[in-house]
Amino acid sequence: MRIAQIMLARQLGGGERVFLDLCAALAERGHEVLAIGAAESDAMDLLDRRDDLQCLRVRCHGTWDLFCRRAIGRVLRRFVPDVVQTHMGRASALGGRAAHAAGYPTLAMLHTMIELKYYRAIDLLIPTTKDQEAYLRENGVPAGRIERIPHFRSLKPVAEARVPRPAGGVVKSLGRFVPKKGFDVLLRAAAEAAGESASFTLEIAGDGPERAALRALAERLGIADRVVFHGWVDDAAGFLADADLFVLPSRAEPFGLVVLEAMACGVPIVATRVSGPLETLDESTALLVPSDDPAAMAAAMRSVFEAPEAAAARARAALRAFAADYAEPAVMERYLAVCRRLAESSGGAGV
Repeated sequence: MRIAQIMLARQLGGGERVFLDLCAALAERGHEVLAIGAAESDAMDLLDRRDDLQCLRVRCHGTWDLFCRRAIGRVLRRFVPDVVQTHMGRASALGGRAAHAAGYPTLAMLHTMIELKYYRAIDLLIPTTKDQEAYLRENGVPAGRIERIPHFRSLKPVAEARVPRPAGGVVKSLGRFVPKKGFDVLLRAAAEAAGESASFTLEIAGDGPERAALRALAERLGIADRVVFHGWVDDAAGFLADADLFVLPSRAEPFGLVVLEAMACGVPIVATRVSGPLETLDESTALLVPSDDPAAMAAAMRSVFEAPEAAAARARAALRAFAADYAEPAVMERYLAVCRRLAESSGGAGV
């Protein structure tokens, strides 16, 4: 198939990582892929290194940018795709209209709760969670224009889940340093757990506007000597390889790709009870705690090291769930079936 992928965001976040993974997975399966991105896109910098797909950048100033829409239309007409996929609002508004005008069927993968006005030219919406699907239905999107498919990670699952070391363990977390990710909660939980004589080191990978504040908080809590800030890492699986415990402390999380990476790595998981983790985890695969509750998080962290075999049993269940539902082969089979069906039906009236 000939598939155009459009992502007009600039910085590298969760949605951009999905865009990268889809482009790579399609190209590696022999499909002809055209990746269209913003001129300043960090994701396109990574795709430019590949020789098995086409990359093209456009300048985009907003969803109102008629010049960008026309540029995308010209590119699509030259490529002649079987389907066009857009990611996030700007790409869906501009790329969706350009594709619709040229007569190419369109689909858009949701990365969060969307503003439907940007998706009017999209034929098929792909929510990645039950919450997103319910949101679409509640807002009047017909069932025939919805197909739920989860995100995936292109990781080979490890052979065995990790049994946490009861002493001297390593707790890891990663993500953007912004309030909704809850790293301040994780630091407070680590300080409380340390006060109960739990023996572990906390390692956090990531970057963002809260970097200085988080370092200062670790100092004030008296745990700076046992917290390591690694900065941004591109290889999440490599970072998690020696972890005894992964913690997702988010206050809000639409999906949580890093949870899938921890599952694939066989690492025991503590996560907050927010919508994304609740899509992929349950009590059999992780310890789930209320968001914004350092005491509950600390208790769960201590539990992992006090009962390592029980933690390993949950990690094994999570590993099986990843292989069955979130590994690349399983998800791409569903995704490609949808693309073929959409190409055969050739378009629709949009939302």
